[in-house]
Amino acid sequence: MKKYTVLVSILTSFTIAFGTVTGVVKDENGAPLYGANVMVDGTNTGAATAEDGSFTIDYDPDGEFVLIASYIGYKTTRLTTSENSDNFISLPQDVFASQEVIVTGMASERSLGATEVSVSRLNASELTEANNFSDMSQMLYGKVSGVDIRKSTGNVGGGWRFDVRAGGGLNGNEQPVVYLDGVRLDVDEYSTSWTGGQGLSTLADLNPEDIESIEILKGPAGATSYGTNGSNGVVLITTKKGLGYKRPDGRNYTMRYKTVTGQNEPSYKYSVENDGYYTAEDINTVLTPGDIRQDHFSISGGTANANYYISFDNRYEEGITIEKDNNYMDRKTVRVNLDVFPSKDINISVSSGYTQNKRTIPMNDNNIFGWIGNTVFAPKRPVNDSDGNMVMDDDGNPVMDWQPYYFTDSVSVAGVKYDAMSKRFVGSITLNYTPYLGIDILKDLKIHGRIGIDDSHNREDNTYRPDLFYSVIPAGSRYAYVRQNQELSYEIGVSFPFNLGPVNVKSSYTVQSFDNRYNGFGIEKQNFITPAISNLGAGEELTYGDEDFYHARDGGSVITNEINFKDQLFMTLSNRSDFGSMIGAKAANVKYNGMRLGWRADETLSFLPSFITMIKPRWAYGESGVLPGLRDNIELLWESESGGAGSGGVLSEIGNTEIEPEKIAETEIGFDAEMYLPANLGALSVEFTSYNQKASQSLVGIENSPSTGLTASDMPVNVGEMEMKGTELLLKYSNDIGALIGRPNLLKTDISYSISHNENEVIRLDDGQFEGQPIYDGFDLQVIQPGLAKYSWYNYDVLGASFDPVTSLYTGVQIDTVTQTMWDSNQDYLERYAGATGVGSPYKKFLGLSGPSDISYFSLNLEILRHFKVYALWDWKKGMMMQNDTKSFSLYFGSYKPRNDAGDQLGFSGPDPESGMEVLVDFDEDGNITGIKAGKEQAYEDVANSYAKMDNAYSDNYLKDASFTKLRELSFSYNANALLRRFGVDLVNNVHIYYSIQNVWTKTDYDGPDPEINWSGADASERGQDFLTLQNPKTHTIGITVTF
Repeated sequence: MKKYTVLVSILTSFTIAFGTVTGVVKDENGAPLYGANVMVDGTNTGAATAEDGSFTIDYDPDGEFVLIASYIGYKTTRLTTSENSDNFISLPQDVFASQEVIVTGMASERSLGATEVSVSRLNASELTEANNFSDMSQMLYGKVSGVDIRKSTGNVGGGWRFDVRAGGGLNGNEQPVVYLDGVRLDVDEYSTSWTGGQGLSTLADLNPEDIESIEILKGPAGATSYGTNGSNGVVLITTKKGLGYKRPDGRNYTMRYKTVTGQNEPSYKYSVENDGYYTAEDINTVLTPGDIRQDHFSISGGTANANYYISFDNRYEEGITIEKDNNYMDRKTVRVNLDVFPSKDINISVSSGYTQNKRTIPMNDNNIFGWIGNTVFAPKRPVNDSDGNMVMDDDGNPVMDWQPYYFTDSVSVAGVKYDAMSKRFVGSITLNYTPYLGIDILKDLKIHGRIGIDDSHNREDNTYRPDLFYSVIPAGSRYAYVRQNQELSYEIGVSFPFNLGPVNVKSSYTVQSFDNRYNGFGIEKQNFITPAISNLGAGEELTYGDEDFYHARDGGSVITNEINFKDQLFMTLSNRSDFGSMIGAKAANVKYNGMRLGWRADETLSFLPSFITMIKPRWAYGESGVLPGLRDNIELLWESESGGAGSGGVLSEIGNTEIEPEKIAETEIGFDAEMYLPANLGALSVEFTSYNQKASQSLVGIENSPSTGLTASDMPVNVGEMEMKGTELLLKYSNDIGALIGRPNLLKTDISYSISHNENEVIRLDDGQFEGQPIYDGFDLQVIQPGLAKYSWYNYDVLGASFDPVTSLYTGVQIDTVTQTMWDSNQDYLERYAGATGVGSPYKKFLGLSGPSDISYFSLNLEILRHFKVYALWDWKKGMMMQNDTKSFSLYFGSYKPRNDAGDQLGFSGPDPESGMEVLVDFDEDGNITGIKAGKEQAYEDVANSYAKMDNAYSDNYLKDASFTKLRELSFSYNANALLRRFGVDLVNNVHIYYSIQNVWTKTDYDGPDPEINWSGADASERGQDFLTLQNPKTHTIGITVTF
């Protein structure tokens, strides 16, 4: 009984209060704000407002105290009071979110109104209220200026590119480093088993429903303090936490249940007229809707001593290929986040999340066992009846038709099984300690430490049944690979803010360390007797067995000084020193410097009109880098090899003990402005940024002389250079239109428009001591070479057809050739890079960019009568070209109708082609072409040029403008809170209902199904190449969120 009494005393100590503080929160038009949070400054005590804006806080004040009120879309307001009741707080609109505190660097935080660098922040929890996202990529689409998101495939759980600004240098994969609650994440796309080109994204393990916010530092100017690998930007993901707010109904917890149902469906329908494939309907047949189901439960809350957030999520999503057993994602996640405040000087945060994610993907892309390849590539073959006998025509000849499944029959395609199971834990413990609270001069000194881990176990399985037909696998195959990746993150630091008269200074010193261990083991066996026994041990022949492992370490320390003069002038100075096991042992110390300046001109210039509430010019400079490859710093790397004389060691790779990271410096200049237009015409904010980046010490491979014997591989050296630049503009407008006619909250509108432009140019690939060679992708279509943008399309340019000078008949393809002026002015470049041999010779030329140079977004958010919302998002991407290898390769099988029809018109199928096309030439009695029909000369020339432009020996013919306009998202949502209160429903706090569509509509000149896909995955040297790649689907979802 005594123990029970003690327990009750402990529990009630969290909830018993000795007084209350009451008041009301309204907007500047006098309308009450429901759900605003009101906290007592310096405590963990607060409450949420009721529908009428009122709040009650269990707090017994002793004299004067400060209330802090906050609400999304409004400026946080502080009220100093000594009253227990009738406290009135008015919140002005905040279109720029100038008071929102964001991370601006390692151990560095500022409000948006005081930042000296461009930082983007996404309120993820608000987005998931009225929408549903499969992964983080869908959430980020069109939300961040200067960031391009591209999903390489419509496979659920597949990879996606995350390109920030102009590309971030010559080396690496241009992807940003990603942190989750301070833990550096594994962001690889992986697939060790060949499925045609696509891989699986490790970021698909993250559950968007658990994300509170995403902050993006876009380049070295903002990411200097994060050191090496921050050159492509830094993404900081913060998961949800519990809050100790007291609700109007007296509870200090919130339970939330969200259920979603929906469907992925093909966003593009093939047709013979638009695509030229005879088997268009067969393609459409294998693209079918897939189901989406999701259930999410969370409970969050807190007391004066602890806050908590606990969630469970179960999502099942099917792709759009017909065989759903080999085309789905089944993800289950659990998250537990705790914040504990054992004393005034210590707080401890625990972040923990576990994911079990099973994904299956169909064979597609560059694959003879896939649905799309077997329905697009359909040669003309004899038609068989149901008994397998050839159908004959009246003349006794076989009936011919274009038929699918030339490589692999449909049953065998459906029988291929590939699945990957991911089991992953990401967690961290963070301690903040302020040891000298009782000493005035040292009371703000803070020590923090964090230990985190990203630990994943992935298993891939790929099975080809022995009783089905696979041309290169006669008796079945089983493949299994286990991938284990563990990365430990360590961080410790100290910060000390102090005042020097009107100057506030915060100095900090932080040390980071990362320890990454990877182990992989794979085995493949073939020749299985029966499909009933598919255990690896049942295979007769071992065709593959190997393991892979590495251990990498890197990190650094950073000193940062943040200076604030009267909240008007801001400066941040930082210096980062880095280390890494990939850096050469003889390399110089790696250091990165940063400096940022900001000026709140509106606080110092008295002549500015009163409606301008903020104008802030800013300038920033920062440095970062890209680490060398794992083995680049190993002078000589040996591997074992077996032969007829036995086993021994052979030289595998040539490294460089002086290798350093690629270094990227960025200068950024811009301004932020906020204004409240006269006559209640609304609020407007402007963010503009211009940046210049320079990459130096880029890694380039040099071929050693054969006499050295070191020719097993190129040796990496730091000699490359590249320059990048761009601009970003973001406009936001918000207004309560109803207030203009005396009806506040009748109709509110929020409009956002973003436009960004980027350019890059490779400057050099050598230092004059050797001749650097251009770097091509695997198909010699895209190149990295001086004078061009990275990954430029570079090849021969087809001008049209060539004709016989006498008969004017078609003789072949005419290619652009070198002129005398070109040769005289640029002979060295033409010989070295363009493959030219002299005047009149063909030469390679720049044909376009592989990524967009201009990206625009426009979003519209309407709030009607406070409870009904409509959201729409459009985006535009311009300046990129895309290779349609699907159409190009279809010519090898005679299955591309436009090419066949053009050939028929030119007479290549004789005077009476089966297509029925008009023949434009005459024939003699032996069936030989004698000339062009009278009056058909111009038509013949046009068709001949078209025929030449479809010759697949020249990649330029299938390189198309992939610029597009897309209605990316459309959603409708209704908040039923007022309806529940009206009917006196107290058990349920709120019900939120929504319907959304993604990938609603696309307009493009690209002649394939999707202008954003890429056959070789998201993390590959090839870019913008469509080869039998699955389109991204149109997604419909309906969701209901019930809050208790």
